[in-house]
Amino acid sequence: MLNSNDLANRVYKFKEHSDEFVKDSITFDMAYDMCKKFINENSDKSTALKSVEEARIDAMRLIDIFVNNLNKSVDGYEDKERLRKDLKDEVVDYKAITDLINDTRVNEIRINGIDRIFYEDNKGTHRWPKKFQNTEELDKVIHKLLGEGKRLSISTPFINGRSLEGFRVNATDKSISPIKDYTAVIRKFKKAEEKLQLTDLLEFGSLSDNMANLLRILPKARMSFLTVGSTGSGKTVTNEIIVSGIPPLDRQVYIENPCELTPAVYDENGNIVNDFIQLEAIEKKDPSVNDPTPNNLVENALRQTPIWIVLGEVRSDEEFKVLLKAAQTGHNVITTYHAEDAADAIRRYLQAYMSAASSTPAEVVIDDICNAFRFIIVVKKLSDNSRRIVSITEITGAEGLKPVLNEIYRFEIEHVTEDGKIVGRHKRVGKLSQKTIKRMRESGIPDIKYHIYTTDPGIDEEETYNGRGL
Repeated sequence: MLNSNDLANRVYKFKEHSDEFVKDSITFDMAYDMCKKFINENSDKSTALKSVEEARIDAMRLIDIFVNNLNKSVDGYEDKERLRKDLKDEVVDYKAITDLINDTRVNEIRINGIDRIFYEDNKGTHRWPKKFQNTEELDKVIHKLLGEGKRLSISTPFINGRSLEGFRVNATDKSISPIKDYTAVIRKFKKAEEKLQLTDLLEFGSLSDNMANLLRILPKARMSFLTVGSTGSGKTVTNEIIVSGIPPLDRQVYIENPCELTPAVYDENGNIVNDFIQLEAIEKKDPSVNDPTPNNLVENALRQTPIWIVLGEVRSDEEFKVLLKAAQTGHNVITTYHAEDAADAIRRYLQAYMSAASSTPAEVVIDDICNAFRFIIVVKKLSDNSRRIVSITEITGAEGLKPVLNEIYRFEIEHVTEDGKIVGRHKRVGKLSQKTIKRMRESGIPDIKYHIYTTDPGIDEEETYNGRGL
């Protein structure tokens, strides 16, 4: 945390360089904008690492400092105490959705209009009974959620942002709504100590013990992965398991937007022992070569001597292209994107790459993809809201335009109960190829660690799960 002298110096510089301070008095809206800027510039740590309560406390602390050092009057506010209270209400109060923002059990909030609010937790989707008073109130809340310097308008009808708490926000302007209402989707992320652990996933039946063991062993053999699934299916949680298996001294570069993974490994004294850096990317419509976009950061990561490049999610065609380049030049890669199954994952990668580099023959691209990446993990959110790893598939090569896929694990649905709960089991349906076994041995992994995956699948090898899933 910044000490009082550091903050005092920052406040002085903030005053000195703010055009608003030239005036004898300012409006409340001007004070609010200046206060938000001050909070963003002086927060003691990244919002991506804070809990909701930590973010609120830090914001209120900085509001106190801002008001105490404000040497201009605010129209209608002779009393600084009232100004302080109103600024705090504006910064940390979200009106109809405040309780949802503060509830750690809520994963996502969807605002479809002033009186149509839905939220999602581990039990499913629910309608929220509260509503905004009017469109103007919703507009203010969305402006607050989007963060510093971002505002919806006719010229910017949809926009991505990040809230004070570090939540990912997507909003649309009323100008593109037939009922002239704003919309927003808020994706919430938990801080490291609140995140689900491997034992939780095993208890929920999201994967089996042997699947978890395989996912943690494979990074030790330095094999690149693709984790695919739909939005909210559990791709990031799955990648937490995978990255936990990376050897601590394998240098890792994490590039995310926003930062969600928690790669730090600590010793008994609380010191970080693994060699990694974590970078937060920024999306821009017309980026320059020096803007920290995901694509530019991956290009730059190639010069940072990484053994692993972990891209939180690959979105643009250019990102697919540069990521394949990274995987082909001696770097190991882990990333996620949207796909239905392993074959669909290869097809979508091919389409994106060809859009960015149409002159390259498709057969060459397919061959490059299938040689660069070794495994595809498919995650799904099922109709009963459980999240399961439904497939772990090995890529063994390509034959023309057809990838050669070897599925090792599969989730098989056995029946659905009257109340809609899906009952199934994880089953091993294949064994590792000689190509992968050779890689395991070259990496010094003892045979006993992966022997079970090299034999033909046995009957009832995997335990049956009747749990609710992740």
